[in-house]
Amino acid sequence: MMKFNLTKAQEIQFIFPEEPDWDVVDDSVLIELIKDYDSEQSCATSALTELSCRKNSDFNKLCVFIIKEENTDIWLKEHAYDLLLSKDFLEGLIFSDVNNIAKLCSLRMLSVLISALNYELQGDFRELILSHKVTNQVKARLLSEKSETIEFSDIFYQHLENV
Repeated sequence: MMKFNLTKAQEIQFIFPEEPDWDVVDDSVLIELIKDYDSEQSCATSALTELSCRKNSDFNKLCVFIIKEENTDIWLKEHAYDLLLSKDFLEGLIFSDVNNIAKLCSLRMLSVLISALNYELQGDFRELILSHKVTNQVKARLLSEKSETIEFSDIFYQHLENV
């Protein structure tokens, strides 16, 4: 019988699509799966989700890493962006501003951003969001695109009208 000398992260990738009990996977293994997203992006997606539930201190940094990586598939990028905006909206907003996300992202990621803005426009951050540069970038981007084809844009406009 041949023995493989695999790390725990490689074992998880090797058995994919079978999944481990994510609750018992060590944070360091989850981080390794995320950093080695090229080997199995679905494992990285699950690892990122699990890490977000644990409130790991490296979570935001890992989301940004995934979003900025050129070779990350769109599904993993969107998931990382959605998790970042969901877990730490202000950090996600700052990241969006600094990196011109609203101007440069795919339409699917734009929908993720609009969804997060819609949610936050209903709460304590409403005034901040209404005056924020990212909101203006989203409005400008929607004007340059067929906004009716972009998910959540109709709700976004409704929030802006209720000022």
